[in-house]
Amino acid sequence: MVAGNEFAVIAADVLARELGLYHNDVDRIRASRNKALMRKLFTAYEVPQPRTVATLASAQDSRDVDWAAVAFP
Repeated sequence: MVAGNEFAVIAADVLARELGLYHNDVDRIRASRNKALMRKLFTAYEVPQPRTVATLASAQDSRDVDWAAVAFP
């Protein structure tokens, strides 16, 4: 079972699992498409990653961050 595009990856692996075929772990595929979940897994498995400056859910969250204090490499 092979997905025809990026958006079909989860569906293809779920179908492959249901058919008893080789498939990737569906939860890990979901994490690859969800940055917040991916970062949690990286932390859990001690995978190095850039530090998080802020987690923003709204425009107001962005306005509340002191961007002048953020140092970029």
